[in-house]
Amino acid sequence: MSVSDTGIIGQSTSLAEVFRTLTKVAPTDSTVLVTGESGTGKEVFAQAMHNASPRSRGPFLALNCATLAPNFIESELFGYADGAFTGAKRGGKEGFFEVADGGTLFLDEVTELSTEAQAKLLRVLQEKAVRRVGETDEIPMDVRVIAASNRNMREMVDKGLFRSDLFYRLNALHLEVPPLRDRRDDIPLLARFFARRIWKQPEEDAVFDPAALAALCRYPWPGNVRELRNAVEYASHMGSGSRIVPSSLPANIFSLPEGASPAERRMDLFDATRSLDEIVAQAEKTAICAKLRERGEDLAAKKAIAAELGISLTTLYAKISKHGI
Repeated sequence: MSVSDTGIIGQSTSLAEVFRTLTKVAPTDSTVLVTGESGTGKEVFAQAMHNASPRSRGPFLALNCATLAPNFIESELFGYADGAFTGAKRGGKEGFFEVADGGTLFLDEVTELSTEAQAKLLRVLQEKAVRRVGETDEIPMDVRVIAASNRNMREMVDKGLFRSDLFYRLNALHLEVPPLRDRRDDIPLLARFFARRIWKQPEEDAVFDPAALAALCRYPWPGNVRELRNAVEYASHMGSGSRIVPSSLPANIFSLPEGASPAERRMDLFDATRSLDEIVAQAEKTAICAKLRERGEDLAAKKAIAAELGISLTTLYAKISKHGI
């Protein structure tokens, strides 16, 4: 199995280390805890583990525990019997565990489960059987569970916010997905991949200006791969044809956070690969974003910014609209 076989995009050293772990844990039947910051693509890695496992011909179901109302989490996970509660579907309903029988169930944001739901999940994992809400009989289950969270689960256990026995049961095997800032070599590959999907064009037609790629690689990506995908989608619609240039990118790409190093803050505006229009557009974006961060975005602040930049308020609004700020 190679990285390309999994649908995971990248060739960085940090990704290679994760992939080595993935290839070892995928063939097993043990539960796996996938951790990493929000937006790193934990579900993609869970899907890759399923695809490389003996269960690959079975179903892969993903459930984000944070999206369900607390009152419905148990019925969604374990199913319910006919008449179990007001509004219950006639004849009852299978839960995710039953539907995923013979395959893999991915529980994202597992830390959002209530204490009661955590206890029932632990019992299912230990007994390999599920009991529908409103029933007493247990149904045998053959499901591999992969759980994920972007929170510090050990800290939650210490604070009594997550059951220690469930944590250790889920953490039989562990996969840590690195943030995108630790995978900078993968940014050009991911950017081109997203552009091809958005434009539905072959790789050679998805062109990034070298300066645009350089800007993407400099940015720290607090939202990780998800944020990169959104930025490429934005640039794909703001650019001209199938070419992405610096002026097509979202303004925040040029607005580094507080604490960034001087090297990160130094914008290479005079890259020889850029046209004069692109240099001016990026400079305008950078200057306006800096002023907005410093003074705010209300009318009084914008009047002051316009005065400081030596332009009219109307011109400032026009430039804000032009650059998508």
